[in-house]
Amino acid sequence: MGSRKNPAAAILNDATTKIKSLSDALGLSPQARASIVLDNQDDDAGPTLKQALKADYDLTLPDWTVERAYKQQRDNGAYDKIADKYHDPMTAYAFQVLEGTTMAGKDIKLACWRHLQDLTRIGQADFLITTLLISVMKC
Repeated sequence: MGSRKNPAAAILNDATTKIKSLSDALGLSPQARASIVLDNQDDDAGPTLKQALKADYDLTLPDWTVERAYKQQRDNGAYDKIADKYHDPMTAYAFQVLEGTTMAGKDIKLACWRHLQDLTRIGQADFLITTLLISVMKC
């Protein structure tokens, strides 16, 4: 008798391919984010992905830190509604990390800051996920 492939392996391979395809379509990897350009009706209809992801703060500059950007946004009231509206564990963790009550490295701080930034942009036309969902719904 010859060897027979396990059907679970084929299912796993198919699922992995679909997940990779969807994650690339949604720009969930740095390479995919760099290659996506939002589909606009005309040049003035909306931003490209690069413009949509452009932050107000250049955290690559030596004098800018995640903590400084967070504190400036917090002091300007950018996160007031978020703290009242969202009580999920991730948002609570993000606030704890950025307030300094939970220790974390730079990458985690950046992820927490981005999470809060994304929550402030929900519903805005230039927010990537909103734009992608609208594009998918039109198909």
